[in-house]
Amino acid sequence: MRESSSTIGAGGLERRDWIALGLLLAGAAAIRVVAWSQTAVLFNDGPIFLAMADALRAGEYAKVLAHPQHPLYPALVAVLEELALAPEAAAVAVSIAGGLLAVVAVFRMAHRRFGSAIAWSSGALVALHPWAVDFSADVMSDGLYAGLFLAALALLVELLEGPSALRAAGFGLVAGLAYLARPEGLVLAVLAGLLFAWRIVKRPGERRGALPIALAAFGIMLLFVGGLRWAEVPGAGAFALSQKKSVAVLLEGGPGEAAIARDRADRREARRDADALPLPEGSIRADGRGEARPARSVAGLAGAAARVVATSLSTVRHEVALFALLGLAGSLAPRRREGRAYERVVLLLAGLQGTILLLLVWGAGYVSRRHALAPGLALLPLAALGWQATIQAIDARLGFRLARLVCRGRDKRAFGAHACAALLVCVLVVCWGPRDLRARRTDRAAERRAAEWLASQSASVAPVAAQKGRTAYYAGAVFVPIPDGRDGTLERQLRGRGAGYLIIDQAKLGDHLGLAEGIGRWLVPLHVERTPGQTVLVLALSPPAG
Repeated sequence: MRESSSTIGAGGLERRDWIALGLLLAGAAAIRVVAWSQTAVLFNDGPIFLAMADALRAGEYAKVLAHPQHPLYPALVAVLEELALAPEAAAVAVSIAGGLLAVVAVFRMAHRRFGSAIAWSSGALVALHPWAVDFSADVMSDGLYAGLFLAALALLVELLEGPSALRAAGFGLVAGLAYLARPEGLVLAVLAGLLFAWRIVKRPGERRGALPIALAAFGIMLLFVGGLRWAEVPGAGAFALSQKKSVAVLLEGGPGEAAIARDRADRREARRDADALPLPEGSIRADGRGEARPARSVAGLAGAAARVVATSLSTVRHEVALFALLGLAGSLAPRRREGRAYERVVLLLAGLQGTILLLLVWGAGYVSRRHALAPGLALLPLAALGWQATIQAIDARLGFRLARLVCRGRDKRAFGAHACAALLVCVLVVCWGPRDLRARRTDRAAERRAAEWLASQSASVAPVAAQKGRTAYYAGAVFVPIPDGRDGTLERQLRGRGAGYLIIDQAKLGDHLGLAEGIGRWLVPLHVERTPGQTVLVLALSPPAG
C-alpha cells in the first residue's frame, strides 16, 4: 500500500487502519468480558492454573516447574494478582489479552499481504470467531497461546519477506514465549526450520546471510526451550522437550502399561500430599469409551485422518473453511504472484498441524478443537479474501448496481472492498453474535451451587469426590476422582483416597457402579440442589464400620 500523509507508525498502516484496529480490539474485549460473565463455571483445568499461580506467589517455583502444565500462563496470572486483581479475574484478563493479540497478529498478516479491507475483515473474523471467544474468555492457557502463536507467525512472514537479525530475534522471542505457554509452540521451530532450509536451497546466493538470521531465531527460542527443560528436570534421566506426550510416544501408539502405571502412581502420590499441585484428571465412567485409539491398520489410519479433518473443519467453521478455499485459489492467482510468504507459511503449517493431530489421535485416542484453534485462525485472511471475491462476483453479475449506488465518483473497486468488509461484519454479528454472548456451562451451575453450599458449612472441607476437579475447587477442597466401580471396590477406593464428601448429578449415578446402591448405606444425603432438568446430590461418606 502506498503511504500517505495520514500514515502513522510502521508497516504502512494509515490512520483509518489504526482506527479500525482499535475498534476491533474494543469490540473483541467487550465480547470476551460478556462471555466470561455468562460462564457458569470455569474450565476444568482452571483450578490447576490458579493453584500454580498461588504457588508462584508463594515462591514455590520448583513445584510449578515440575508440573506438566507449562508455566507462562500461571506466571502472568500471578503478576496480575500481585496488582490486586482477584484470581479468576486475573486469569481471564490474561486470556482476553491473548485473544486481543490474536486479533492484532491476524490483522497484521492480512494487511501486509492483502491490504486494509481484508485486514479489517480478518480482524473481525478473529474478534467474533466462536471458538476464539470461548478459549480466550475462560481460565485456560489456550487464549494466550493462540495469541503468541499467531504473533510469531506474523513475525515469521515478515522475516521471510525481509530477513534481518532484529526480526529473527523477535520471532525467536515470541515463539519461545508460545512454547512457555503450551508445548505445541515447538511446531514454530519446525516450521521456521523447514522454510529457511527451502529458502537456502532455492537461493544459494543467500546462504551466507541466512545463517546468522537462522542462528538468531533458533538461538533465542532455544534459550526458552532449553532453560525450561533444564529447570524442570534437574538431574533427571532422559531429556525431553515437554512433560506432556512426546512425538515418539505418539508414534508408538501411546504410553505403554508401565508408563500408565507410573502416571497413576504419581497422581496417587500427589493426592496424598496436601501441599502438592493438582494434576489434570477426571473421573472414569463405567460405560465410558475410554481412549478411542484407532486400530493399527490402514483402515484405522484412514479413520484417524477423518477425525482430524472433521475436528479441523469444525474448529475453523465449515462456512469459513469454504471461503478460505476460495481465497486460497485467488491468492495463488498469477496476478498475486509477488509476496507469497504468508501462503507458504500457512500451507506448510496446515500440513504440520495435520500431522501432529493425526499422531495425537493415533497415540492418545483423542483430538479437540483446542489443539486446532491457533493454526486455524491463521487461515482467516484467506476466508476474508474468499468472501470479498464472492460478493464482488455477485455484484458483477448484478451489473455493479451496488457499486454505482454507493460509490458516487469514488474508486469503485476500493470502496467495494471496504463495503464487502462492512457486510461481513454485519453477517458475523447476526450469525455469531448470539452464540458468542450465550450462557455457558449452565448444565454445571447446580454442581457449583452445591459445592459452594458445602463450603459454607465449614471452614475446612474434607476431600470431595466428584466427576470434575472444578467441583472440589468451588467447595474449597482437595479433588478425588470417582472410580468406575467395575471391580466392586468403589467404597474402599474412595475411603482410601481420603474422600469425605461426594457431589454428583443424580442422573449420572449410573456412571459409577455401586454408587447409587451406596446411598443410605455408606453415603449419607446432606443436601440437594435442583434446577430445571437437574438434581445434584451432596453426600457424606459415613464413618467406616467398626
